[in-house]
Amino acid sequence: MPVPATTFLTPSPSLLAELALLGSITGRSIQDFPHEALGPILRQFWSAQRALQFRWLADLKNITPSVDVECETLERIGLELFLVEMATRVWVTTWSARDRQYGRGDVERLALNMLLGLERVRREVLMAMVTYWDGPAAETISRLDRFRRRSERWTDLLIAGPAMQHDMWQFAQDAVRSRDFGVENWGKPAGGVNPASLLVSAGLRVMFGTPWPRGCCTSAPFGDLVAAIISSLPPQAFDAAGSLQPVWSWKAG
Repeated sequence: MPVPATTFLTPSPSLLAELALLGSITGRSIQDFPHEALGPILRQFWSAQRALQFRWLADLKNITPSVDVECETLERIGLELFLVEMATRVWVTTWSARDRQYGRGDVERLALNMLLGLERVRREVLMAMVTYWDGPAAETISRLDRFRRRSERWTDLLIAGPAMQHDMWQFAQDAVRSRDFGVENWGKPAGGVNPASLLVSAGLRVMFGTPWPRGCCTSAPFGDLVAAIISSLPPQAFDAAGSLQPVWSWKAG
């Protein structure tokens, strides 16, 4: 893959959001994405995500939000889950579109399996949120629920471009809403970022640049998750030192 060997990105919530945006832009220009690289990328992504799922479920079993630290744990798990789900849905749309170009459906089947795993964790998180809605964690849960709804809308917006181009709507949170975003055609293929993409980028930075609970998105599997995603990015996503470039500085590769 065309990723500088020196590239290293420290996992963070804002980085996951930025990678979701880059996945949306990259997904509109997948003709140069080498299909043979999908296997190792997907194996690493799937393995990291499974590790996160097991960790989340184990942590959820120990939550009884009656003190601050437990409220914070529930919020951290929920935020991590919704962020990973957003990045996953965007990138599996891009990867599946590439796979489909080769007349295969392996990626789509694996993607649906990954989303089923995330859905299991989501049910547990939502059940905990409902259970403790009126308790000491009420303010935390209300804040988390607002984040959930916003991240779902962002997911459908980011998926809309590649989904419209490749007719792949099965990974949207709400396919009807995502189609509405797609009709607006807010983005161009990678290398041709338009002003709407800059507004989307700015909005993401505001939405996902706020303070986060301690330890959010810092556990070891996040490093593997991020590494898998950056292996899918085109050369124009990086500068000479291997750092991510803002989308408005991308040039056709």
